[in-house]
Amino acid sequence: MPLLCFEADKENLHIRPLRELEENDLLKYVFKALTTWGSIEDFKHFLPRLFEILAKGGLIAYLDTIIGKLEYGKFEMWPENERAAVETFLLKWWQNHVETQSYFDHEAFTGIYKITGKLDRMLACWETDFQKNGFRVLVDCIDHYYLDMIYDGKNFRHFKRDDIKRINLWIRKNKASLEEGFFILKIERQNLQR
Repeated sequence: MPLLCFEADKENLHIRPLRELEENDLLKYVFKALTTWGSIEDFKHFLPRLFEILAKGGLIAYLDTIIGKLEYGKFEMWPENERAAVETFLLKWWQNHVETQSYFDHEAFTGIYKITGKLDRMLACWETDFQKNGFRVLVDCIDHYYLDMIYDGKNFRHFKRDDIKRINLWIRKNKASLEEGFFILKIERQNLQR
């Protein structure tokens, strides 16, 4: 019976054009891609649609799985133009996350770093001015991960030591924004209490 379900799942991916496949249509594929379902060429075929769904806010819980499939599929060996397209998407996705979400997504940050190695670009697109959403993301990052980062904790084990130093320097460089935000919030709280 499982084989029949598997065959039915495979057929469902080819009934409609790729652009019409929805998140639920691709969930089983995301988990089984490359290991028990399809080749690297199949994965490359579905990857643009997976990224399109991610860009629209879907599959967010599966970004880590998709990045893992890129690693498993030997992404570093892909042709330069394919790597560049994937890296461009992931860096833009990260920028959008920092601009629109209120939390630091450690798994996304780590996964995108592992795939692209472009820490400087990830930090450069992260605006930390108090008026920008990236400020909230930075505060969340510091609140949940800073001690782990400075004490070589397990959450940053995939980062090169020099890159962890660069993150810490970047955080220190943003000290003025953090202090400004702290004092603005303190004044706002005092005004609310009056």
